[in-house]
Amino acid sequence: MFYSPTLIVNRLVVMKGHAFVYDQDFYAGVNIIRGVNGTGKSTIMDLLSYALGTEFKDWTREQACCDCTFVEVLFNKQQFTLKRQISPSGKEPMDIFEGNMDDSFNDLINWYRYPNTRSANKESYSQKVFELLCLPQHKTDESQNLTIHQIMRLIYVDQVTQPTQLLNAEPLFDKSITRKAIGEYLLGLDDLAIHSLRQKLLKEKKVFEVLSGELKAIYNLLGATHELPLLEAEKQNLISNIAELEERKDKIFNSNFEQLNSSIKETCLELRKNMEDLSAKVNKNETDLSIWTSEVEETTFFLESLNNRLLALDESQTVNDELESMSFKFCPLCLCKISEHKDLQKCSLCKSDISQEKRFYSYIQMTNELKFQISESIKLIEDFKKKISLVNLSLPRYKENLALLAEKYRKLSQGADMKESALSEVATAIGFSQCNLLRIKEKIDLANQVNTLEDSKTVSAKKIESLERQIISDEDKRVQRQEDVYNAIEAIAKEFLIGDGGYEESFKKPEVVAFDFGKDKMFVNGISKFSASSMVVMKNAIRAAIFFHAILDKESRFPRFFIIDNIEDKGMAPDRSQNFQRLLVKKCKEYDDDFYQIIFTTSMIDPELDKSDYVVGPHYKKGMHTLNFGKL
Repeated sequence: MFYSPTLIVNRLVVMKGHAFVYDQDFYAGVNIIRGVNGTGKSTIMDLLSYALGTEFKDWTREQACCDCTFVEVLFNKQQFTLKRQISPSGKEPMDIFEGNMDDSFNDLINWYRYPNTRSANKESYSQKVFELLCLPQHKTDESQNLTIHQIMRLIYVDQVTQPTQLLNAEPLFDKSITRKAIGEYLLGLDDLAIHSLRQKLLKEKKVFEVLSGELKAIYNLLGATHELPLLEAEKQNLISNIAELEERKDKIFNSNFEQLNSSIKETCLELRKNMEDLSAKVNKNETDLSIWTSEVEETTFFLESLNNRLLALDESQTVNDELESMSFKFCPLCLCKISEHKDLQKCSLCKSDISQEKRFYSYIQMTNELKFQISESIKLIEDFKKKISLVNLSLPRYKENLALLAEKYRKLSQGADMKESALSEVATAIGFSQCNLLRIKEKIDLANQVNTLEDSKTVSAKKIESLERQIISDEDKRVQRQEDVYNAIEAIAKEFLIGDGGYEESFKKPEVVAFDFGKDKMFVNGISKFSASSMVVMKNAIRAAIFFHAILDKESRFPRFFIIDNIEDKGMAPDRSQNFQRLLVKKCKEYDDDFYQIIFTTSMIDPELDKSDYVVGPHYKKGMHTLNFGKL
C-alpha cells in the first residue's frame, strides 16, 4: 500500500564551476555510504539535507568550495529536480524543475524559483515542497510556520547534535513549542483536522448569526405584531377605517361652516405638535448618522494604516533575518579590513553587544499589539455600521411621516374654504391609512419570510451541534491515536534495544521506552543518560522506530524518508555498530522497497552488507574523499 507523503532521492549532484565533484544515484529502500573516517560521508549527508531545503551555514572547507547542489527526487512518485546555490548564509532560494535531472540541465526556461521565506506575493520553497508532498500547511501555537528546515530535524540524524537530544540541534531560538509541533505534525498527532472543523464551526456560527440578525431586523420592523393572524386583523381594520373615512368625506358636504372651523383649529394644533416631535427625531438621526459615518471612515483609514504597519513589521523582520547572516570583510566607510570574530552575541561590523532573543521578542510584542488594535478597530467599525443600519431603517419613515403631516398642516392652515380644508383633511387621513395598509401588506410579506428564515436557522443550529459533537469525538480519537502511535513506536524501539546484544543492562529487557519532543529527551525505564555509545544506540533506535512506524501509518506525515549519519559514534565498537546495521536492514525487509528510503553512513560496515546491493558509490579508503576535486 502506497501512502502519501513519500520522498525518494534518485540522484545527488554537487557542482564546482561546470564540473561534477559528486554525482551519485540512490535507490528506493536501503542505501549505505561507507568509508573510513575523514573521507567526507557527513559532508555528503549535509549537502543532501541542504539540497532538500535545510538552512545550513557551518560549511566545511570542502563544502564551501562548491557552488551548488542538484537533487532529483520523487515526491509521491512524481519526478522533480531541485537546485540550490551554496552560500555563507545557507538561506538560498530553491529552483524547482518538473522532470529528471538530465532534462533539467538542457532546459533553461521551465525552472521556477522559490525564496527561503514566504511573502504576501510569493510562496516559499517550503510551501511548494509541502504542496508537492500533499502536506498541509501548519503553524505552531505561536503562529510560526513549520518549514522543511524544521521537519528535517526529525528526518535527518546528523553527527553534530549530542546523542542526548532527540531532534537535531537548532542554534538559535529553539523552543519547546516548536519541537513539539514538529513531532506531532510528522506523526499526525496534532489537531489540524480538528482545527478545520473549528473553522467550519466558526463559519456556521456566522451563518447562524446572520440568520438571527435578519430575523431580528424583521421583528424590529414588524414590532410587537409579527404573527400573521394579528397582521391580517390589522389589515382588515385599516380597510374598515378607510371605508369609514370615505363615509365621513360624504358627510362633510352636508356639514355647516361653524362645526368645521372649530374642528380644524384643534387638528392644526395637534399636527403642529406632532411635526415638532418628528422634526426633533429627524435632526437627531441625521446628526448621529453623520457622526457614525465619519467614525467608520476614520477607523477604516486607521485600520488600513495598522495593516500596513503589520506588513512592514513582517518585512522588517525578514530583512533583519537576512542581514543577520551578512559578513563584512571591509568597512563600508574607510575600506579597512575588519577583524574576524565568532561571537554571535556581537555585531559582525561594529562589535556592539546585540541580543537576538530580545529583538525576537520585541517583534512578537509589536506584532501582538498591532493585531490587538486591528481586532478592536474591526469591532468598532462593525458596531458603527450596525448603528448606521438602524438609523437608515428609521430615518426614511420619520421623514415620510413628517412630510405627510406638513402637507396636511399646510392644507388645513392655508385653506380659505373651511369645507374644502375639511375635505382635504379627510383625504389626507384616507391617504395615510392607505400608506399604512401598504406597510401592513409589506409586513405580511416579511412575516411569510420568517418561517423560511427560522427553518434555515434551525438547520444551521443542527449543523453547529453536529460539528461540536464531531470536534469532541475527534479530540477523543486524537488522544487515543496518540497513545496507539507512541505504543507502536515504543514496541519497535524495544526490538532494536533488545537486539543490541546486551552491551547495556537496561536494554536487555526494557519495560518503558519513552520520548518527549518538547523536552528534547529520551528515556529507557525512566533513565535518560547511559554511556556515550549506548546513548547513540538509544537515540538511533527511537528515531528509526519513528521512521519504521510511519511507513505503514496512513495518517503519518513523516515522508517515509530517513537519513542516519551517526550509526557509530562516541567510541562505538565495530561489532556493536555492525549489529545495528544488520538490525536496520533486517527491519527494512519487512516493508516494500518502493514505499520508503533510508540512507545511512558507516565507517565500520558489516562485511556481508559491503557485498550487497545496498551500497552506494565506492568504499572510500584513506586518502579518498566523497567530493572529488581532482578533475578540476
